[in-house]
Amino acid sequence: PLWEEAVDCGDWWAVRELARHHEHRSRDLQKALALVDRGLDEILGAPSRAVTDFRRRRERLTSKLGRDQG
Repeated sequence: PLWEEAVDCGDWWAVRELARHHEHRSRDLQKALALVDRGLDEILGAPSRAVTDFRRRRERLTSKLGRDQG
């Protein structure tokens, strides 16, 4: 709940951590991907390595989802 509250406040770091949680712990790849997409829309003021991290995470998630559907 605290991560979700931080996400709702626009904290891009919380978006990243919650996406990681859904990818690795709850195994909800769709929710993780939705968070990553949201993060990419919201990280305008973030360091460039954060943008790179979100893009890599998105590529990995879409790849995993593609394998699950195939």
